[in-house]
Amino acid sequence: MKQRLHPDDLEFYLKSNEKRLYRLAYSYMHSDADAKDMLQNAILKAFTGLTRLKNMEYMDTWFYRILINTCLDQIRKQRRESVYPLEEDIMLQEHTDMLLSEELHQLLFALDPKTRTILILRFFEDRKLDEISDILSMPLSTVKTRLYKGLKDMRIQMEEQDV
Repeated sequence: MKQRLHPDDLEFYLKSNEKRLYRLAYSYMHSDADAKDMLQNAILKAFTGLTRLKNMEYMDTWFYRILINTCLDQIRKQRRESVYPLEEDIMLQEHTDMLLSEELHQLLFALDPKTRTILILRFFEDRKLDEISDILSMPLSTVKTRLYKGLKDMRIQMEEQDV
């Protein structure tokens, strides 16, 4: 019989993983305030949708999916609302990333969002490929293909730019 989840379970998970979740949100938003806002929005969504989570062992995958989708939705919303289209490379120039050099950051954000998400989860969040597959609701073979294609594309760009 499955154990019924309680809001305290979610609260414990969030407190235990606060830095890791913030780092993930920051990798999308490139701003301390925006990352905190997205994390807070994801937490609200998680608390309201907690009854849909049937098993505690999927908490991590479930919350990651909520947080990533919250960040991507906000990025799309900002682009639609902007008078001048906000290019990701312009955002990169305005914010200094705490994890990457500017050149590497630009290469990463030149990739399509799904491939970028896979690379972030794999190399910056140290997620296994099967975990990424679960988080993104994507077949493992697709995750592998996008990962290797993304790395290849970045390597080609680095060679062209002498990075």
